[in-house]
Amino acid sequence: MYIRQEVMAPGMRMTVFNGSPRKNGSDARILEEAVRTAEGMGYECETIDVYSLGIGGCRACMACKKTGSCVQKDGMNEVLEKIRSSDIIVLASPIYFGAEAGPMKILMDRMYPMVGTHDGSQKPDVGSLKKVNVLLTCADPKGAMTYGSILSRYVSSFKIMGVTDTEGAIIPGADPETVMSSDYTPGYLDILRYQLEG
Repeated sequence: MYIRQEVMAPGMRMTVFNGSPRKNGSDARILEEAVRTAEGMGYECETIDVYSLGIGGCRACMACKKTGSCVQKDGMNEVLEKIRSSDIIVLASPIYFGAEAGPMKILMDRMYPMVGTHDGSQKPDVGSLKKVNVLLTCADPKGAMTYGSILSRYVSSFKIMGVTDTEGAIIPGADPETVMSSDYTPGYLDILRYQLEG
């Protein structure tokens, strides 16, 4: 069992991306507690609704490999700066048809300006980002085993960007009415606390 230590983190920033279309769904409820936890430890927090961003998909034009920013003028460059100015980000999404919600996948694709080039001519540019936390929820009671590859993909993607402290969890059988009493939710919040304290 994880024992919580009181660690204050003045000046630290956590940006939360809620990739669920449901404003009061399972993700939102867990994230509210996650933000309370972080703020109680001295973090400055901001929650962003991914569905309301309205960003388009990556066009694979590769212009960002020259400039470090995206040529599309849809607000994603501002989002990238929020990510780069964070110490930790939380990415939360329900699982729909075996993958994260569409807007969350688009958000991930649009982080490509932060990825270095294969030939090493451009290094990853994540700013002050040191940690990533991923929360995935699904209605399937066996989802933690079924969808583990999604979480692994996030860990691998951020490792490519140079962020090696990437943790997370899948909350199976998630229902907004009962998710806070799920056996899995305290474990997820413990993982986040551990990251926030480290």
